[in-house]
This record gives sequence, C-alpha cells and structure tokens, in this order.
Amino acid sequence: MLFCWIILTLCCIVTTLNGEHSDTSKFDFVMKELDSLRHDFQVKYERLEAENTNLKKELASVRNKRLLLGTGNVGYSVEIVNGESSETSKVDFIMKELGTLRHDFNDLHSKYENLEAENMNLKRELDLAKNKRQLSDGIGFYARRKPSGTLGAQQTIEFEHVHENHGNGYDSLQGHFTAPVSGLYQFSTTIYSMDNYGVHCEMVKNGQNLGQLLAPVPGYASSTLNVVIYLSVGDQVWVRHLGSASEHLNANDYSSFSGFLISL
Repeated sequence: MLFCWIILTLCCIVTTLNGEHSDTSKFDFVMKELDSLRHDFQVKYERLEAENTNLKKELASVRNKRLLLGTGNVGYSVEIVNGESSETSKVDFIMKELGTLRHDFNDLHSKYENLEAENMNLKRELDLAKNKRQLSDGIGFYARRKPSGTLGAQQTIEFEHVHENHGNGYDSLQGHFTAPVSGLYQFSTTIYSMDNYGVHCEMVKNGQNLGQLLAPVPGYASSTLNVVIYLSVGDQVWVRHLGSASEHLNANDYSSFSGFLISL
C-alpha cells in the first residue's frame, strides 16, 4: 500500500537524521519538528485506515442487503440511495484527507532536503574551521641526513635527523611528507656530493617529478631545489636518487629536506 511505503520512508528519514550529530540548536529544533510531523502523519494515517476499513464493511453490508431484498421495495431503494450518498460523502472526505496527507508529506520531504543541505554546509564549515586551526598552529618540517653512503636506483633519501615537524606531516622512517590538509606548500631540499663523486636526485609528488638536483664531480658540491605546489590531503612529497648508477651522497647534516604550508 502507498501509505505503508510513505510511513516506512518517513521512518527511514527520521532514523537517518537521528544518526547525525550537530552542535547547533537549529539542527535540534528541526529534528524535533520532523518528529512532530511524523507523529501527526502517522495519527492521520491510522485514523483514515480505520475509517476506510469501516467504510468497506458498511459498503459490503449494503450490497448484501440489496442482493437479499431486491430493488422492488421503494422504501429500501431510497435507503440504498441515501446509503450510497453517505458513502460518496465519506469517500470525498477521505480524498480531502489524502490531499492533506500528501501536503504534509511533501512539506516534510522539503524540510528534510533543506536540513540535509544545511547539514552538508555545517560539515564543510567544520572541516574549514579545522583546517584553519591547523594553519594557525603551523604545518612545517625541517630534517637533515646524517649518514653518508652509496645510493641505489631511485632510492628514497630518508632525512632522519628531524629538527621541526609541526603537524606531524613528515615521516623520518620513510622520508615522505604527507599533507595533513589541502593547501599551497613550499618545499626545499639540498644535496651534497662526496669527494670525486657526483650525485643526481629529484623531488617527487606521489612519484611524479617536481624538479631535479645535480651536485657534480669532482665532489664536495651542493645543489638546492625549491618548489611551490598545491597538495590535497594525503598527497606525498619526497626526495629520491635519480638514475640507476650508484652514486655517493655526502650527508653529515649537509643534505636537508624541509617544507611548510603557505596557505589553504
């Protein structure tokens, strides 16, 4: 039955809304109003369903009497006509109530859609507020590499000597910076070659090249790369050796990696 479907739909809507959490009094007000509308809707439906059941019983009774007594009795014919008139009146009344129910349902559905849209806006505002708070707290890191050594093909360079790591975006074990919030970032890295060796590296975002560095032979040379780039939450930036040939990196805190959030 259509009304059963409507009632189940309303129950699902209210159940879903009750699962949401909001700190705003406006949200609580709308939730109470939705509960009130649902209650009124159910009361009207139950009353109409009961009346419809009685109507069916009365109509069946009238039809049975008509079959048993026939249509020859004038007085009974008038009673039947009056009965049918009464039934028509009841049907008209029910149709009016159905119109009211339909209006109430549409109104409730409209309020639900408005509440859902408002809830999405509140979530976006909350995320923005959290991001602004992180920005005010500061997001940035600075790390240097201590051990010197030979680099393998596309080996990630871990700058394990961490001086600053606000926002905990830098992982010294993996050598990766992971953006905790979306925004515009600046990164800088410096590499230093060993005596009689050159070293060739690159900075990457999610594995894609952002720029290259070359500290050439005969060694004891440095190269610095600065990058400004937009990152989404979860994007990663790191420095790795470029090329397949083994090269030697002179660390001893000469080689470094740093970055910070400029703006959201």
